[in-house]
Order: sequence, then C-alpha cells, then structure tokens
Amino acid sequence: MKRLVLTGLALFAFTLGVLAQDSSQVLIDNTAATTLSQGVYAGGTYYAGSYGVAVYEAPSATAFAAINTADANGTATAGYQAYNALVGNSAFLKEAEVDGLSTAGYYISAGIVNLPDVSPAGSAVVLGLVVWNTSGTLASALSTTGTKIGALAFPQATENTHPPEGPVPDITAGWLSLNGGTGQELVLSPIPEPGTLALAGLGLAALLIFRRRK
Repeated sequence: MKRLVLTGLALFAFTLGVLAQDSSQVLIDNTAATTLSQGVYAGGTYYAGSYGVAVYEAPSATAFAAINTADANGTATAGYQAYNALVGNSAFLKEAEVDGLSTAGYYISAGIVNLPDVSPAGSAVVLGLVVWNTSGTLASALSTTGTKIGALAFPQATENTHPPEGPVPDITAGWLSLNGGTGQELVLSPIPEPGTLALAGLGLAALLIFRRRK
C-alpha cells in the first residue's frame, strides 16, 4: 500500500513538473489589425470562407525575405512559390496546424500556438504561416487540384507560459514589420496539377542530363 501511495505521489509530482515547464506561445490572430494589407488575398479579392493555417518557426531570419518576395511578386503562382520557399528552407520546422477555420473577409484567427523548442522561452522567433482555402488538413490540400495556398514569414515576439508575464502577443505586430511597417497581404494561389509538376520534373531531369553530356 505504501509503495502504491509513493508511486502515486511521484507521478503527481512529475505531472506538476511537466505542467510547470517553460514554453513559448503566440496568438495566431490579426483581427485587431486595421490595415487591409494584412489580408488573405486570392484571385483579386480578399478571401472569405473556410481555411487552414500551419505554423512554422525558425531560429533566425535566414531566407525569410525570399519567401515574402515570392508571395508579393504578383504572378498567378505567387502563393505557391512562397510556400515552396518556406518548406524548402530546412531551418523551418512545423509546430502546429489548425484546420476547419472560417474567416470573415481577410482575418486569421487560429488561437494560441505553443512553440516548445523556442529557447529561451519567451524569446523572439521567426514565424512562417502557411494558409490554404479548404477546411481539411495541409496534406489533403496539397493533394487536391484547385486548392489555393500561400505563405509569409516574419520576426515575432512570443510569451513565456511559466510564469506568464502578460498578454500573449499576436501576429499583428510581426506581420506589420513587413514592407516598412505597412504589412503585406498573404497571397493564395492555385497548387499546380500533378501532371504539371511531373512535366516540370522531367524538364529539369532532361536539363541535368544535357549538362552532364555537354
């Protein structure tokens, strides 16, 4: 009986220790923004409907400017190119995904996201946001023809969850750090059909073979 009680107390203490561990968190919410340039933009208008958002983080600002340049280049595939620039940078790690959300106009409101590997807890981080225009997961969006996707990255303050020091900072300030403080809309553009991607891959392979022979 004594052994059982001691085991229970040990587990209880361990649970409290886990709950008390430091962690960073950020509020994925820009509903307080007053600038339309913080909107989600698709096909010439601000997007309203179901969407999902995945949060990435990086230890430094390496290459995040290239992601935003791709997003803002105005082409039909701008958002998809920005997504590729994000996931193509090995420094970015997926931290959270929320799907099945709905936006009234151009806002993103996905709640608090924990970033346990931001160290020290509560320090600034570079966030990458991936947004797509369906209610399913990112994996299902990437495999569905016609889905639109986009990505942005920006420096972002976080909050230490233990002990809490104040309100959890949201993405508004970080997002507004783009373009000299004016913010930047997040462009959604179609994911190419699998056949298009396959042709592009064959073309690249042929080019490499040609170069080797030359």
